[in-house]
This record gives sequence, C-alpha cells and structure tokens, in this order.
Amino acid sequence: MYVAVRGWLEFDHGQREQVERTLAEHRDDQYADGWGDDDLDRPVGFFLLSDERQRSTSWTVRDGEVADTVAPAELRWFAERP
Repeated sequence: MYVAVRGWLEFDHGQREQVERTLAEHRDDQYADGWGDDDLDRPVGFFLLSDERQRSTSWTVRDGEVADTVAPAELRWFAERP
C-alpha cells in the first residue's frame, strides 16, 4: 500500500541531536517508546497520512505521546485522487 505523510514535529533546539538520533535509529521500524525528556519539555507535532484508497488518518504528537485518529474533515481532501 502507498501512503503519503505530511507533517511537522516541533521540539526545543537543545533536543535536536536526541530527536535526530532517535529517528535515525528507528528509520525502518515503528518507534513506540514515546517522546520526552525528564524536564517534561516534550516535542509536539501533527502528521497527516493519506493512502491509495483515499483514506486519511492523523497523528497528533502531544505530551510525548502519539494519538492516531481519523483526519479532521477539513484535511481529508489531501487523500482525494482524481
């Protein structure tokens, strides 16, 4: 199945090295260990996934955790194909 992913991840500049290392270490698998530091300064973000069957899903990153939900209605057009 083909899936397109668009989104962003926001984090403190001091966390950049840690975030890059985590992403590199888990490039080919799912990373499910959560995000965050001991000081509770955790990354936030939003990702929109659309597949070849014209379905959309969103991933919201908040408080170091990822929530997987149906994409908001106003963004579902990203998955539509002519």
